[in-house]
Amino acid sequence: MEYLFPYVLNTYGSFSVSPFAQRLNETSFLLRKGGVNNSFIYLYRRNLLGTIGYEYSRNEIFTRNADASLPDSLARFNVSSLQLSGFYNQSFIDQGQGWAIRPNAEISGLFGTGTLQFEKLSLDVRRFINFSRRTQLALRIDSGILFARDIDQLPANILLYTGGSNSVRGYSRNQVGPKRAVFNSAGDFEAYLPTGGSSKINFNAEVRQRLDFLMGGFGMVVFLDGGQVWSDFDDTRIQDLKFGAGGGLRYRSPVGPIRLDFGYKLNPDDEDLQIFNGVKHGGRMARWGIHFSIGQAF
Repeated sequence: MEYLFPYVLNTYGSFSVSPFAQRLNETSFLLRKGGVNNSFIYLYRRNLLGTIGYEYSRNEIFTRNADASLPDSLARFNVSSLQLSGFYNQSFIDQGQGWAIRPNAEISGLFGTGTLQFEKLSLDVRRFINFSRRTQLALRIDSGILFARDIDQLPANILLYTGGSNSVRGYSRNQVGPKRAVFNSAGDFEAYLPTGGSSKINFNAEVRQRLDFLMGGFGMVVFLDGGQVWSDFDDTRIQDLKFGAGGGLRYRSPVGPIRLDFGYKLNPDDEDLQIFNGVKHGGRMARWGIHFSIGQAF
């Protein structure tokens, strides 16, 4: 739900009020969240805009414990954050052309408001190069860093993650980066769950090929993805990057591109393959990520 008020200050400014409620069920936590977001949007040019916003939310998060014999931990907290963002798109007609740059900053707990104090910075840069009318190279690099007095005390949903259909496609959602083992009530290993981190990076390189001569709106892609999440920024090392490669099918439908991607983990470790104490728990498809969704990967 969004209430938009156009022509604030002048014809280039607008103001939006967006109350929201969210339930997010991840593998390692369950989040219930409600609040309101207020944003002032200024359109400098047709392909350049800036946003300043304020969000207040009340949150309840259940974090899954490593030992199933213990109850899940529960935390309640409020987030009061100032948000600054920008968006530049070289082609205002088609976001899939030229350069696209999106910086973002979030400052929570300003002037002692809210329960949590942290700062997040992120930068998403994309480049689209047309080799022909039917062939395009799409590139992206997406990075983020989180600052807080005690990162370990932040709730799981505040931390940074990567992996999945829109980042490193050889992996399931959020499965790149540090993990912890969880066990069932009998004490047997069950799975590795992501713990998130304070810094992340991922990149994508994708060749998109239209195949209209076979069927209208049909296409295919081949891609190479990479990324990693680090618990501490000081531990950042390029050699820690995880890679996934593969291909996929595309169909341009009235509701957007429908895609099916198959990604293969190129350099997984035991945690990525769900191997615990030398025993494989991941099955035959542990090195593969299969993703079906609507919309381009980026």
